[in-house]
Parts: sequence; structure tokens; C-alpha cells
Amino acid sequence: VMRLIAVFITVTMVISCASMFQKFQTGTVANVGVFADQTIAMLSEADFGFSDDQAIYLRDFWDAEYSLEKSFMQNRNQAGNFFRDIVLYSLNLVLIVETKPSFQDQIKAYADYLGNFDDKLHTKLGLKPDHYDKMIEEIRSSENLLKALQAAQPIINASSRYMNQVLDDLQKSLEELVIDLEKRIDFRYRDVIHFQKVLEEEKYHILGAMENLYWANTGDMEAYKSLINSQALVKKSLIPEGEPTEDDFVILGKYLYARLDGLDRIVQEIEPDWELYRASHKELDEAHIRALDKISQARLITLVWIRAHQKMASGVSTPAEWFDIKSLPKQLIEQGASSAF
Repeated sequence: VMRLIAVFITVTMVISCASMFQKFQTGTVANVGVFADQTIAMLSEADFGFSDDQAIYLRDFWDAEYSLEKSFMQNRNQAGNFFRDIVLYSLNLVLIVETKPSFQDQIKAYADYLGNFDDKLHTKLGLKPDHYDKMIEEIRSSENLLKALQAAQPIINASSRYMNQVLDDLQKSLEELVIDLEKRIDFRYRDVIHFQKVLEEEKYHILGAMENLYWANTGDMEAYKSLINSQALVKKSLIPEGEPTEDDFVILGKYLYARLDGLDRIVQEIEPDWELYRASHKELDEAHIRALDKISQARLITLVWIRAHQKMASGVSTPAEWFDIKSLPKQLIEQGASSAF
């Protein structure tokens, strides 16, 4: 994007040096520079937010050589290339409008620019070569550049459909990658997960036994039966024969406290690894949410840009109306960008 901004600055310098030629419609062509400027501004933060660049814990699990990572990055790059291309398109449009001396030269340059795209692009856009060629001829025969932009709108619309498919593929590869990363994290810390689960269960067994010990010491024999049958009372030789005495309860209490203290020491030993495990999952969840949000933004940006181009081509001369989000479908505004996509 920074390189494209540098190109835009260069184009602006060319424009400032160019003489003012006749415009195909008052105000519209003069604002093509604003159209490119707004496009760059809108895409200045176009980032899909999921890589190992900012990761702390996920770096140990991210492998650029794995097929899932490759698939995700390939789809991400395709989406990024689309945004790069619409910036280049906008800049070329400015260059054509402001440097060509006549309507005929402008239309020819615009048709040549669109006609130089290869068959791979036609395939991506879902346009058959002969149909694409007919649209180029229609653009060439336009009476002015405004009509040429209108004739090119189906190509612009097709690019929107292509981008949405790219984003669908990107989101699918993202979900597959996240699921696999979760498995990698769980596998790395499988022993910690196991011991943490066992220790957690044992802790509550002991706490339950200590509660029964308290009530048994008050004479509750049902609590006493639960105590001696508890899994926490591993050392069965401590169970007194006959009626338990206060000394017996003291011995049992010391035993349970000792067991609880031993568990606490083990928990402290595995706590660093347990925290790494939890932090890894937390970072993955945050990266996942961030990437989904960026994909939603990309869908919205695509829609806004397509509609902005359509409005410019239709003769709307006020740039503020081109990129006005209020003009989007009502349901999109009501639901919000994230939930709508």
C-alpha cells in the first residue's frame, strides 16, 4: 500500500503539471483523483490479521511449510492482490483522464488498459473471452468516458463476485487452520492437560472429604460413612476400628491437609506449562476473531468500492456520495458489517 501511495503521489504531480483538458461531464472527471484518493485511504489498513508476525505463543505452532498454512496464505495473498489491483485501476483511471488531450484518446487508452488483461483474469472473473471482447468494443465505441465507465461496470461487478469467492475460500481455509492449530496446541500440552484434570478432580475429592470430616466430628454418621468411603482417603489403614475418637479425626484431618498440600505443590510445578497452554489458546482465539473481522471488513470494502465506481460512472458528481456507507442496503446497516458477513 505504501508503494501504491508513492505511485499516487507521482500521478498527482503529473496531474498538477498537466494542462486542464475538456471534461466529459462537469465535476465528474475532475473528481476521479478523489476517487483514487478515497480508494487508497479505504485500503490503507486492509490487513487480514492472521500470521505469525505478531504472535508470541503461536509461533511455536505455525509452520509455513504445512499445507494448511500454505492454503491460508495463498488465499490471503489473492485477496491482497485484488485490493492492490483496484488501487492500480483507480490510479490508471486518473492518469488516463488527466493526461489525454481528447475524449477519443481517453476512451482508447481506457479500452486498451482493460483489453490488455490476459485470459487468466477472464477466467477468474467468470467472463468468457468473446463476451469480454464485446464489452471492450462497446467501451471503445462509447461517445464519452462516462459512457465508457458505464460500459465497463459489468467487469467491475464481476470482480466483486470474484473477490467474494476469494474471501469465502479464505474464511474456509482460516477455519481449517484454526481447528488444526487447536489440535497442535492440545497435543503439545497433552500431559499438562491430563495432570491438570486429574489434580483438579482430586482436589475436589479432598475438599469434599474435609467437609465430611467436619460434619462427622459433630456426630453425623452419614458424613462419616461418606468420609471413609471417599476416594480421597487412599490410606485405608487410618480408618479406625469401631467408633472414631477425636484423636482419630485429628489424624484423618492431618492426612487430608497433607494430601491437599502435596497437590498444591504439584499444581505449582505444572502451573507455568498450564499458563502457556491457556495463553496459546487465548492468542489463537484472538487471532481468529481478528481475522474474521478483517474478512468482514474486506467484504464491506469491496461492496463500497464497487458502488462508488457505479455512482461515479452514473454521473454523481459529489465524491462524498460515492463512498457513503449510508447508501448500502438497509439490512447491512441494521445488522452491522461483522454480523452481516
